[in-house]
Amino acid sequence: MSNESQENELRVRALGSIFVIDTERFNSEDKARIRTIYSRCLAEPNLADDSAIRIVPKFDFELYQDVSLGQTGVDVVLAEIVTGITLSALEHTDTELFLVHSAVLEGANSGEAVAFVAPSGVGKTTLAATLGASFGYVSDETLAVNIMSGQIVSYQKPLSQIVAGAPTKKQVGPDELGLLKPSDSLRLGRVYYLDRRDDAPDEPHVAALPWQEAIELLVPQVSYLTRRKEPLKDLMTFIKWAGGIQKVAYNSSESLAYLLDSVGQNESGSGSGSESESAVGVEISNIELPKKLDMFTLVVPGHAIADRPQDALLVDGHLVVLALGQVVVLSDLASAIWFELFNGRSVHDLCELLIGDLGDETLGREIMIEKIHETLATLVALEMVVLGQPANQN
Repeated sequence: MSNESQENELRVRALGSIFVIDTERFNSEDKARIRTIYSRCLAEPNLADDSAIRIVPKFDFELYQDVSLGQTGVDVVLAEIVTGITLSALEHTDTELFLVHSAVLEGANSGEAVAFVAPSGVGKTTLAATLGASFGYVSDETLAVNIMSGQIVSYQKPLSQIVAGAPTKKQVGPDELGLLKPSDSLRLGRVYYLDRRDDAPDEPHVAALPWQEAIELLVPQVSYLTRRKEPLKDLMTFIKWAGGIQKVAYNSSESLAYLLDSVGQNESGSGSGSESESAVGVEISNIELPKKLDMFTLVVPGHAIADRPQDALLVDGHLVVLALGQVVVLSDLASAIWFELFNGRSVHDLCELLIGDLGDETLGREIMIEKIHETLATLVALEMVVLGQPANQN
């Protein structure tokens, strides 16, 4: 690689991937600016690295050169670069890494990564910028945890800050903001789900979440969950590594500093998976799944067949399934119906069995049958059950 080529390229590391930013069309000042905002992600030029992903910024060059816009044109381009690298890094991440939309900081207990999970717009970047001056900045975007070991991959990307009146966010490097560097080795510690509210008390309120609610809140914030080989097992393993998920209601980022000052660990600590299981206190087991039905499967009229969801686990006796891209904790009735159909029972026999086993004395037989059919319809909608069509009556 010639010196000229190196001058027109910048290599950055993001979540295990190397990206080459083509900077040829930028002036020298803005080339330096890109290097500054990515100061903690810089990768040394590597002539043998053929796996690097090339990023050629796509932007309106006339907008970029329009001096009447001041810094705005540059900010638009930088925002697209930062967003593009992050999205591509998430897409190319090794499946051993479990990715959760979070701000991540190193707590006072050295080596412990504390994650604050939240959807976009809640204030993860503000939290990271505010508290990162006192606690090591790991990321304002993504928690990347090795699901096998609980170790964290740091992603100290530029922070995307809102500027009043500006059409786009400003990209600022962590060194420019004076954010502390984290330890080289980090493990997953506590995980909080952010609930920022203007009417929240000045002192944040923290509450442990039942695993069912934790799943409901976490799933939308997990990147590429459905492409994982064992998505539900990985999700529950993540919850166990964290010793459970806690929800914090608060009104300002500053008020959350005490959560990072705390050096008390979860019962799971940083040990093995078995230790983390005792912290959450739930029993998890795999279940035998039917083979996926194909389009040629013949269903006998009046019968039903249990179809295979993408993934399923038994958690504390509850059937948790990943179906149609959504995670659902099935009711006891829905679980019983699915298992009995899996074991080959007819719909008629199923109704008779469940009325005997689960029947409520306060409910009449017809009402109970109606409940069973309503639940069956829910399983059909999730594509977990295929119904046979009754024969045409002529």
